[in-house]
Amino acid sequence: MPAPVLDGSATGVSQSTTTVAAALTTTGTNRIICALIYFELNAGRLWATGVSGGGLTWNKRTQATTFQGSGQATYNGQTLELWWALAPTALAAVTMTATCSATFDGAAMLLFGVSGCNTTNPWDANVSLAARATNFFATVPTFTNISTTQANDFLIFGFGSNGNQTIGTVPTGFTSIGARVNGSPPVNFAAVGAASLGVTVAQTSQTYAWGSAFTTAANAVIFDALTADTGGSTTAPRPAWEVLTRKTIATTNTVALDTAGISANDVIVVVAYSEQTGGGPAISTISGGGLTFAQRSRSHGSARGNLEIWSALVAGTLAASSITVTYAATVDSASVLVMAMVGCDASRWDANAGLPKLLSNTAGGTWTPSVTAVTTSQAHDMVLAAAAATVAGALTVPSGFVLLDQVQGVAGIQPSNLGIGMQPRATTQSGATITWGVAMGDGATTSAGGEYIVDALTADVPPVVSSQAVRAMVLA
Repeated sequence: MPAPVLDGSATGVSQSTTTVAAALTTTGTNRIICALIYFELNAGRLWATGVSGGGLTWNKRTQATTFQGSGQATYNGQTLELWWALAPTALAAVTMTATCSATFDGAAMLLFGVSGCNTTNPWDANVSLAARATNFFATVPTFTNISTTQANDFLIFGFGSNGNQTIGTVPTGFTSIGARVNGSPPVNFAAVGAASLGVTVAQTSQTYAWGSAFTTAANAVIFDALTADTGGSTTAPRPAWEVLTRKTIATTNTVALDTAGISANDVIVVVAYSEQTGGGPAISTISGGGLTFAQRSRSHGSARGNLEIWSALVAGTLAASSITVTYAATVDSASVLVMAMVGCDASRWDANAGLPKLLSNTAGGTWTPSVTAVTTSQAHDMVLAAAAATVAGALTVPSGFVLLDQVQGVAGIQPSNLGIGMQPRATTQSGATITWGVAMGDGATTSAGGEYIVDALTADVPPVVSSQAVRAMVLA
């Protein structure tokens, strides 16, 4: 069976409005139509509320979204989203329109059709897909540990950028699908593009890197695969994540964080690191959105740092809101990252007694966080590794993990640098060692700062021990 192939592409740009559109032509029936959309806003939050056109039923596959944080004036709010629909008949210059939740500065959209896909479950079901990443730094977009479950796939590497980022050099072996730049300075920058590769054997733990560097401040990338084979899926069998916002604060004890587009049964996860002599103050409360937040873990053994994870379950639709993190005392600086986790079991966290794993830098100076004997009880987990230190510079996540985001603290004080990595799982983990990917220096000269937490959110129902089993254990 051959891999799916491209059948037509089109692009559109727009600025200072709420919609962006393009007109697509395809040559045959039963095409999977993909819309890759990038919205850019100079400050604030935004996301796609829907795609329409051609009388098709549109579904959102995934998104990579980040919002501007304080102290990051040049970093724009951005969202890159991948939507899809089945077109049972050929399209002749049919206009498809994406609608944004707010007036954007700039937008760019890439439409393309793919023939030869499984029309019932078109997406490869591997747990590494869809992969997403966002960056606020010049970078070569790279995905690691990408695998496919099916053999005959159409691999998609898509990007969005808040600047005049051309398609440049596509990844090795890939072919350009199309690209478009909306270059209308000073604020209406937006660009989108994608490349594809047809494969006929399943991919295992592959690394795919764009062939040239992205030089703009903000960019987002998505990697996914359409399949011709049976056994595909429209959903992922493990938690999926969306970055809602990131923020840094200094010399204060409260920070408000924006949220947007949250659905019922999502789990909101807050990861926060504060830096202050004496171990960093603890979080006293997290509030907002009518949610009830509970502390999952706190690592605060170092002389300057305090790293905490909190979570809340969304009972119903949560409109655009704010989440406020309140510290028990003033901090030198703090970094906070808020995520929406989709597809978790209501219990949220893997039930293994050995989780979470906590580690502190008590010796000072450079250290490479590493925890051993990491074991999970559930199979479909999203393993999280969070490292924080009083040091500036990029953080590298553990081998096999994908960088979710990095938040860097305020320069001129002790920076509170927070990095988050994720690893999707389809099987339980037993006795693993998870080592952070790079040694981290301590920004303080006389006292140690640095904390590390490894934990796992699960999509599975935790194991239940029956009363008969408990009675048997007691009797034994």
